[in-house]
Amino acid sequence: TLILALDGIDHTLMAELRREGYFKDFGATYPLISTFPSATTIGFTGIFQPLNVGTVPGYEVRFFSKNENRVIGGTPKDIYKIPINYKYYFDVFRHTMQQKSLMYTFPGIAGREDRIHIENKLFESSKRILFTYIGSTDGSAHLLGRQRTKRYLIELSKFLADLKVRYERERGEPLKIVMFSDHGFEYTNLKTVSLGDMKKALGAKGLQLNKTIENPGDVVAVRFGLISAAAFFTAEKNQATVVALSGD
Repeated sequence: TLILALDGIDHTLMAELRREGYFKDFGATYPLISTFPSATTIGFTGIFQPLNVGTVPGYEVRFFSKNENRVIGGTPKDIYKIPINYKYYFDVFRHTMQQKSLMYTFPGIAGREDRIHIENKLFESSKRILFTYIGSTDGSAHLLGRQRTKRYLIELSKFLADLKVRYERERGEPLKIVMFSDHGFEYTNLKTVSLGDMKKALGAKGLQLNKTIENPGDVVAVRFGLISAAAFFTAEKNQATVVALSGD
């Protein structure tokens, strides 16, 4: 059985592809409840709870630590020290910063690499269940948009069909494939908000960006990963104000 995790693919896009005749050997498409915010680190950690992967200290590998009252993680020195256990259950995964960066600089190339790695691993391994991951779909969704992501999935549909034919020919048994995603994706045009704009908007409400929460009006912004979002931390009495500003 090949278990294939696609990063950032919403069920409506997969259902659309199924209606158009792709992934025709697969069963019906069903929505999977993800986390809020819908991000990879906490999404996979939630899905993999039956495997006892534990919890993660933040939304991403760079996060605001309440215990230390500062933003930690996400640097070359400590990125591999943050306990994120779900990724070690994958037989094919992008572990290093260099491997991950390719997903968000050249997602098309990364996607082709992922398919090659999955095929090689499948025929090299004697395991009956193989966990594999394609992260380039998230990079494609963020950078290239819906149509090019859909084009990649069409290529993936053909790849998986050919893979099943080869597997049955060489192994003498059918290949079962289970596909799922960690979170969906909302294809909307987003505007970039600069640090200066953030400071100005918060200042107008009597709040200020800071690296720690020391004073009643302090707000800490974690700007790492989550390239279509940001995480803010502040005192509970300020939360409604910050949420309102983020919507503006």
